[in-house]
Amino acid sequence: NQISSTPLTGKTDEDIAINPVAPAGWELVPGQKYPATVTATADGIPGVTLTVRHHMINVVPGDVPTPGDKKPGNPDKKPGDGTPNKDITHEDLNKTIT
Repeated sequence: NQISSTPLTGKTDEDIAINPVAPAGWELVPGQKYPATVTATADGIPGVTLTVRHHMINVVPGDVPTPGDKKPGNPDKKPGDGTPNKDITHEDLNKTIT
């Protein structure tokens, strides 16, 4: 599915730089080949499609964020966002399975 798009603008026969940036919480899949520039034509600017994936991190015991920390890969959110009045605790990240 398309996550987002960024319109490219330019004049006919002008080279337009491609500077991909993944949306917050996402990252570009490594190893993709895409042009550094595309050329605007009278018919428009050709699109460039890139593949992104959810940004993921490993959380290890004892690595509990503190209130006010930013979420890696999505600095607009803080730990506990989405759960009213709740900070992430050790118990939230660790469960004993029997």
